[in-house]
Amino acid sequence: MNSAAIFYGVAGGMVILGSFAVLGASLYLAYARKDQIVECFKNSPGVTSAAPSQRGAIRSHLMWISTVTSYVAFPRGHLRRGEVDRRDLDALPASLRRELIVLRWTLLSLCGSAILLFVFGKSVLDLDQS
Repeated sequence: MNSAAIFYGVAGGMVILGSFAVLGASLYLAYARKDQIVECFKNSPGVTSAAPSQRGAIRSHLMWISTVTSYVAFPRGHLRRGEVDRRDLDALPASLRRELIVLRWTLLSLCGSAILLFVFGKSVLDLDQS
């Protein structure tokens, strides 16, 4: 086993562990802070209409929190379509806003890292075998 294979294996393992951490943080926000998020977005139909019940499935909670993080991290298009209200975004507590934005960017970074690792790792490891 060469050093490139070890590097890509360790980096891939870090991406997988990071994905589990993001999954845990998403579930925490979706279950423990759902009421606070819904209260902050009371004028935004995209958040209130899609909010899952407390007994809802894990998948619906993950999809809902992903939607909310998208509204907070990239609000321009959602404001234009009327899915979120500007007053709700402005009134969002700074700590909650930060958590949602960090969660969204961490998720996007992990997805990008996984794609780059796959593309470059496959090409590097294929060159080593030939």
